Amino acid sequence: MAALALVSASFTACDDDLDEYKVSGLSQSEMDLESSNSVAITTSNLYKVVLQMTFTADGHDLYITNDYNANTALGEGAYTLQVSTKSDFSENVLSSSLTNPIKGLNDITYTGQDLNILASSLGLQAGEIGTLYFRVAHSYTQDNVNGASFSSPIVVNVTPLFIDMSRASVLSKDQTEIVGTLYSPSSNGIYEGFIGTYGGWFNFWIQDGLNQAWGNYGQDGNFARADLSTNGAWNFWTAEPAGCIYLSLNTNSGSQYITYTNLASLSVSGDASGDLTFDAASLSWLGSFTTSSPDAKITLSGATLINDNGTGDATASARTGSMEFSANADGSLTLGGNSPIVVATPGTYKITVNLAAETYTYTLSSMGDVKIYPAQITAKAGDVEVTVASEVVDGLATGLYVGKIENATPGATLSFTDADGNDLGLSATLDNASTYSFTVNLALTSDQLTVTEIEYSVAETLGLYYDANYEWIQATMYSGYTDEGEFNGVYSGLFYKGADDWNFFAKDANGVYFGVNSTTWDQFSFLKDSKANFWVTATQATYLYSFDVNNASWSETAVEKIALTGDFTKGEGQDSWDLDEKFTDNGDGTWTLADVNLIDESWGPYLVLNGDWDLKLYIAADGKSLTTVNTGNFFATQGAGTYDITINALTNSVTITKK
Repeated sequence: MAALALVSASFTACDDDLDEYKVSGLSQSEMDLESSNSVAITTSNLYKVVLQMTFTADGHDLYITNDYNANTALGEGAYTLQVSTKSDFSENVLSSSLTNPIKGLNDITYTGQDLNILASSLGLQAGEIGTLYFRVAHSYTQDNVNGASFSSPIVVNVTPLFIDMSRASVLSKDQTEIVGTLYSPSSNGIYEGFIGTYGGWFNFWIQDGLNQAWGNYGQDGNFARADLSTNGAWNFWTAEPAGCIYLSLNTNSGSQYITYTNLASLSVSGDASGDLTFDAASLSWLGSFTTSSPDAKITLSGATLINDNGTGDATASARTGSMEFSANADGSLTLGGNSPIVVATPGTYKITVNLAAETYTYTLSSMGDVKIYPAQITAKAGDVEVTVASEVVDGLATGLYVGKIENATPGATLSFTDADGNDLGLSATLDNASTYSFTVNLALTSDQLTVTEIEYSVAETLGLYYDANYEWIQATMYSGYTDEGEFNGVYSGLFYKGADDWNFFAKDANGVYFGVNSTTWDQFSFLKDSKANFWVTATQATYLYSFDVNNASWSETAVEKIALTGDFTKGEGQDSWDLDEKFTDNGDGTWTLADVNLIDESWGPYLVLNGDWDLKLYIAADGKSLTTVNTGNFFATQGAGTYDITINALTNSVTITKK
């Protein structure tokens, strides 16, 4: 284990000498000390305070009492803490600057882990008692202690604990499997490394050498603040987009943060050029390039998007940057710098950049006369265009491109160009304003283009999802019916808006994706095959949502009241078909109605929204979702009896409990 950045502390005045520097008077139980100057590091005290030191004149007051420079402005001086294994500080010394003194905050505090790292970095052996000497000096510049007056050193005997803190495991969101590894070569509590994600909003934990799972601090507004799961932390999550993510987690006291750097691209440049493709499974970038001269020099670099606690998890607010790799003679790569890879013989090469282990590597393989296809092509039809990536095998484009184009003008010509704008000489006429699928295969000698019009088939249900992976479902909406009894593509149900902006995605039961129009960004557009997220911005309230496939739109109606009506018993002389039996809005997306006396009839009760008989809700085929489709019964009772009913607008569902 190596040096942890020594814990910074603030001191009170700018004095030229210090009267005394000693261990403060914390109780033995608070400090877990064997005696006044001995500390044995154990697994039980790693995260407890084991040592605290202060400046004091008499052993009690936590400030410097010499008045020689009492009127000196704060910040003109600096304090330096030195730690050594030698009593005369002649060698093996670690220094830490303690600047910008603030009166009353002159403690230097070590947890067991802090002290363990410090002791190990100075060469003390695990399991053996060693001696550390501490002293402090005041100077007027942070980096110059010549002539400064040092305090008398104090002596602390430390028995370090051996823990392999050189790596940490990245765990799946349920902590059932290891999905990656981060490294801390100097075991300094800072873990770094790459992981590969397959979709946005990848969730995970990080487990250190103490088998403690680190997660995100469990409070909104702390996207990248790290905390232990035992303290109620949430799991970490990566921002969009998916791909190659470089994580940096600092677990040191006072610095518990994680940074996400998305390596969005990686390219070869210099005497050859080429874009590499990321393979998440092998945590590698693969591609090819061609050199034309001996000893060609190429470099590896890419663009990055950086998210941290300051940016939040939004891609739009991420800081842009770049990442470079330096090549070493042994085939390894170092993060940072631009030392080139030297390719001795001209030719076409496959390159693999492997980021899976602690040491990053690259390999080159000669490809002879293998043809190189574009990594992507652009399909255009009138004003509509889409970019489609090639199928990739072992990091190489195969020349096969499959995609869709929507809403083209009838009679438009579909054509294709490569990344440099060169026409590929392939075209077709699109007869209708419809969705078309196309396949381009440049590896064929003929029939390289096929185009097929897609006829959309309406599904029974539409799912609203938290994330672009379509994994965490929020609510299920059911389609209405045409007069012929077929699904009409109008999906309705309840939805509860939070106070903050909230994004969601949609996919129907046939696997068709829906999203907002990313050209106009009309919030209430609803387009097939568009994966740009929808969003809501209103204050907290329950809404009736309606998604209309036919008109490519969606709408919302604020729900102010919900009433139960239908066949159930009420007091004598009261009509159960009136709208007086109202649910209580709990203000959190749930509505409740207690002690309802249901009868076992074929026509059960249903819901009327806002006193409008045209806004009725029933229970859907799954027995829990709410729908505007008249299913005959609002719900199937468990026989006559007294029931409590809870409507959950967050999930568009109802729970009916017999008492």
